[in-house]
Amino acid sequence: MTEYRKLGDSLRADKIVASARRVNIIRVDHRTSKHKGQFVDLRDNAYCVIDIPFKSELERKS
Repeated sequence: MTEYRKLGDSLRADKIVASARRVNIIRVDHRTSKHKGQFVDLRDNAYCVIDIPFKSELERKS
């Protein structure tokens, strides 16, 4: 499994599972008129794994 450790590396998926010692900031972001998103700041030994990739990625594999 590839691990991204450099500054600015990012993950995108339908579901990302995370583990950290501290969860500092949870901010609500207004995406569209009725939909909201959240930003989370994970600190101290944070680790994230893609649990469910985008549907388009799943369709490419089959």
